[in-house]
Amino acid sequence: MAYAFPSVGVNTGGLRPGILQRISLFRTGSSSKVAAELSPVVKVETRQGYYHYFAENDALLQAGASQVSNQVPQPVNYDTPAMPGGLRVTSAAYNSSLYRWGHQILTLKQIEEFARRGEDIQARYAEKLAVQGAQLHAAVVGAALNDTANYASNGAITGGSTAAATLQKDFNDFLLASAADGCDIESGRWVAACNLATANILMQKNEVFQMGYGIASKSDGSAQYRAGASDMSQLNAFFATKLIVPLELKIMPQYLPTIATQTGSVVMTTGNVALFKVAEAYGDSGFLQTMTPEPNAALGQLFSYSAFNPAGVGMYVESDFGVTVLGGTANKWARLATGLS
Repeated sequence: MAYAFPSVGVNTGGLRPGILQRISLFRTGSSSKVAAELSPVVKVETRQGYYHYFAENDALLQAGASQVSNQVPQPVNYDTPAMPGGLRVTSAAYNSSLYRWGHQILTLKQIEEFARRGEDIQARYAEKLAVQGAQLHAAVVGAALNDTANYASNGAITGGSTAAATLQKDFNDFLLASAADGCDIESGRWVAACNLATANILMQKNEVFQMGYGIASKSDGSAQYRAGASDMSQLNAFFATKLIVPLELKIMPQYLPTIATQTGSVVMTTGNVALFKVAEAYGDSGFLQTMTPEPNAALGQLFSYSAFNPAGVGMYVESDFGVTVLGGTANKWARLATGLS
């Protein structure tokens, strides 16, 4: 998976002599680190390895057509031994990859020239690389969120292209499916994740719009309707209060350019909303984790060194992480709603 960071070198041909000036229009895209809230960074000892997880629904068995008769609890006598039980544990692989980019040597002459104009060009370049570190992580998390195979189920919202989309029912159906698969949907932090464009789409749907309080009526009192426009507080309130369990809305705001254009593209597919439990710490149940032996490098770690031909300061950024879908694929704690437009 390749990502373009197109600017190479420092073009100083436009500098004007004798004027103290900062460089304006610093355009690096979103600096959001929300991807780390969706796929928390956890420390592992090695760059490649395995983790263990429970392989089945360990909820209590009840009587039914397909029951195993000696595993359904029954009333017993004083001296009856307990029925056998157990745990089935399996394993899956994780991988943390190294990324290095943004190598640039700023000569001492360049640094001095910018300083005379009131600009710390080293600090500005470090700021750019730091933002790109978070953006790389967001791009990899976005790729995991876009892959339908990572979810236990996915499906289109009924009427997703209309204002009358059945958001509440369909989102609740996805959550109920996770509960039926043995996931405790009342435990931990559950989120709804989408991009900015999808959030804008959701704000136009009746079930969100009707969270508002503006009421208008005809002069003869024959009809009433809601007036005005929805806002982000209504969208957040919809997910927090109108579903069977509260969800925290998390928006992926990144638009990243490609080699072919400087116009950014979304890192998470427009029209999709991912519903899942966040796996907060190593060993937790949930959807995604960012595994790395170097937590400080997961979202980009800056390096600088002295250069001598010509004299200057060399800089680059390094990331070390892998986004892991816990359990491999078809994660039971995650469902994907699609088809919103």
